[in-house]
Amino acid sequence: MKFVPKKLEQTADVSKGKDSLRDWIIGGGTFIVFLLGLYVVIGVVSDQIAARIDDKTEVTLFGGLSKTITAAPIKAGTRVAKRFAEAERIFGKLVKTSGLRELPYELKLVDMDAPNAFAFPGGTIGVTPQLFDWVETELGLAFVLAHELAHHEKRHATRRLGRGLMVLLVQGLVSDVSGHTWLSELALAQYSQTQEYEADAMAVQFLKSTYTNLDGSLEFLTRALAEGESFPIVQEALLSHPPTQERLDRLRELMRDTSAPH
Repeated sequence: MKFVPKKLEQTADVSKGKDSLRDWIIGGGTFIVFLLGLYVVIGVVSDQIAARIDDKTEVTLFGGLSKTITAAPIKAGTRVAKRFAEAERIFGKLVKTSGLRELPYELKLVDMDAPNAFAFPGGTIGVTPQLFDWVETELGLAFVLAHELAHHEKRHATRRLGRGLMVLLVQGLVSDVSGHTWLSELALAQYSQTQEYEADAMAVQFLKSTYTNLDGSLEFLTRALAEGESFPIVQEALLSHPPTQERLDRLRELMRDTSAPH
């Protein structure tokens, strides 16, 4: 039988599809691994830089950041005005805690339609008017404020912003990250679970140095649990924040030995 070879154009692409798919999978996997590694490196580097920024430098670089966040109006004589004045009084007590970083601590009412509080790099803490609907007691409000102060003390706000800036720097190499709100959005980004646990533990220390009993101080988290973690801020944070019940269990363990309030 005479062998007749096929024409080149009939055989040239026989394995091309398989090779291309395999190369695409290998290339895509390598790129994903590269991005994950880059993110880890970015996190480590930014954390190291943030840990070495002194208080004055942080204020100089980021002290004006909170001014880019829209402030909520405060009308004299309203319930919100009275509750914010109470929050300022409690905040004043907490910042007298010995050993705090030397930052120009300030409390700001933030215009946002959700019950929450935020720590802005530079020493500012923001609270929303809706927070006062969730927290009725002094101890409940004190815990929320102490938790945000703890974020400052642990430099979580600066570390979060630093990591976000480095990620944006990398993204800027391949896309446009321009816009007037992106820096503010970084300041409101979520913390990691580890950072939340650290802030919870330090908040308990702050409260114990100010109050003799912490009963009722977990009012905000108890309300969040009762709401089924359905309010907007919690929905956005579920992937990064610890489960509320777990946080409550840990906090109750830390508070177990406290006595009656004065």
